Amino acid sequence: MEAFWILNGAADEKLYRNIEKYGMLKGFLTYRPQPAEEDRKQSLQTQKETEEQRFSRTCLVYADQKGYYLYRDKISRLHKAGCPVILVPSSKRETQEIRRHSRKASAWTSYPFSFSEFRKTADRYLNPEVKKKRDLYYGERLWIERSGHLIVFRDRKIQLGPYEFDILVYILEKIGTAVSREEINQILPFRKRESTRNVDTHIKNIRRILDMQDVIISVRAVGYRVDTDKFYRECVK
Repeated sequence: MEAFWILNGAADEKLYRNIEKYGMLKGFLTYRPQPAEEDRKQSLQTQKETEEQRFSRTCLVYADQKGYYLYRDKISRLHKAGCPVILVPSSKRETQEIRRHSRKASAWTSYPFSFSEFRKTADRYLNPEVKKKRDLYYGERLWIERSGHLIVFRDRKIQLGPYEFDILVYILEKIGTAVSREEINQILPFRKRESTRNVDTHIKNIRRILDMQDVIISVRAVGYRVDTDKFYRECVK
């Protein structure tokens, strides 16, 4: 099954952490490349095998100005291979300077860093059909395989019913957004839409099995929301 990668080439630590957090909350695998001088030390065969394993499914490459120079060989190869390269400045000054590399990238964003702009830029390059089917990787602690309805959390397999599996995936893909009971109810088979109270039962089971009572929170008179900060801590600690 397909997975989305982010090659996180931001040298600025704050920007790097923001991209890392963004990727984790979107269910992307993330990878920090080696500096160009270290990259050149690899044998061509090892380099080729590494790229086939790690980059054959790369979706996006993000780099600030310093990172662009630091990882330029790898970024250049990926850009030539058709992987979208997005330049993300880490300062106002860098916003102007980074435009000079715009021909060597697919797109660039402006400073200050904005998650909404970041998402829009990323979504521009995501294949909608692949997005619907891809496996989801949330840090190193939660992996969701869609095709096999498999969940691995904290190194153990989790058994969820088919409707609960679909609900979990649905609310995670809308992480941080309040989702109504009616909206969740619509993803269930027609015969299971007798009452939105069915949704409450499924959510209760998901919370209990994953031990996420404080992560999947109730939104009064609306439905449910996955708390981004709490979910992030659950998946990275």
